[in-house]
Amino acid sequence: MVPKLTTKQRRAALDKGMQIRLERAEYKQKLKDGSMTVEQFFKLADSGYQAAYGMRVYSLLTSLPGYGEVRSRQLMNELRIAQGRKVKGLGTMQRARLLSILIGDGDDA
Repeated sequence: MVPKLTTKQRRAALDKGMQIRLERAEYKQKLKDGSMTVEQFFKLADSGYQAAYGMRVYSLLTSLPGYGEVRSRQLMNELRIAQGRKVKGLGTMQRARLLSILIGDGDDA
């Protein structure tokens, strides 16, 4: 059963959701322009930043330079990561392989 929220509680929840979406957009932009690395992003997620650990892996990948929709889907299929998987839901091996591939691509460029 969904709890009944007061108008004040509902407004607070809406404001929190908006703040998280704004933070995610900021992280995506930083990843895109190179001012944040994937390692830094995962450190944020590990530190408990909800905007980071709640981001979908697909959104993370498409935010990276050189990764469009097709390449992101191919990588996720190769690593057997579900399309809707969030960063916090990655398995240990999936995360390790993802990081090694992304860091390896960065070294080749």
